[in-house]
Amino acid sequence: MLVKTGKFEKKWGKFLANLKDDREAGDYEALSYLDEQTASRALTEAEEFVGKVEAFLGQRDG
Repeated sequence: MLVKTGKFEKKWGKFLANLKDDREAGDYEALSYLDEQTASRALTEAEEFVGKVEAFLGQRDG
């Protein structure tokens, strides 16, 4: 919803969808693999996303 309304960039919607897919693959596929580079990139992006959410919530509270 925040992506559709333009409050968050489209890249974050795609990022979250990709993370969900990776998590489900890890949970439900017998042979799932995530290399270190991909995991590291996801962690960096997740940290950036958390910062965006914190900033957004701070704007709403202030």
